[in-house]
Amino acid sequence: NESHKFTHAIIRNAEYGIQYSAAANQNTGSFTLSHSLIEHMSKVGLATSNINTTIANTIIHNCKQLISINSGDRHNIIHCTFVKLNRSLNSSPAVVIGGDYKSLRFDNNIFWSLRDNDLQIPNAKLQYVRYNLLRIEENTNVGEGNIINKAPLFKDLFSRNYLLTLRSPARDQATITQFKDDYFGILRGASADMGAIEYVKK
Repeated sequence: NESHKFTHAIIRNAEYGIQYSAAANQNTGSFTLSHSLIEHMSKVGLATSNINTTIANTIIHNCKQLISINSGDRHNIIHCTFVKLNRSLNSSPAVVIGGDYKSLRFDNNIFWSLRDNDLQIPNAKLQYVRYNLLRIEENTNVGEGNIINKAPLFKDLFSRNYLLTLRSPARDQATITQFKDDYFGILRGASADMGAIEYVKK
């Protein structure tokens, strides 16, 4: 029944960024990652098993698998930016949230990949995928408020600069949550942006 929290972490250049698991059927511990960056993992950026997982205001990119969440009880993935563009890492789906769990909240994220089948969430939980910009198969039955297969228009996608541009479709499209600031600590206004980084006019 332990709880662990990582915040303002930068983790890069390894096989796994973070691995955290509990014994099967416990589902009572929790792990929270916020305002953090995980990049360049040859296996998995973040892997949890049999624990409640919260990821917020976090950027995970350039990993063979960005996140793998297995079982647990409750999972919250809010205001994150997930990007997978390396063709050599395409043998694994980018985001997997599977196993036996009760609730999912997947809100206000940007998920962008080279493929349209890289987001793997059980069909019964897809209704809880809300207010995200997603690269997924066109007929996927996700919840309300999602933007499907429209380029996020980052400042420089291939240089891994995930700041939003003025014309990004993710601007002002998020729903209000308890996470009032972004990856950099910038306060979100009444019309928040999807993803980890709030647009700021220069």
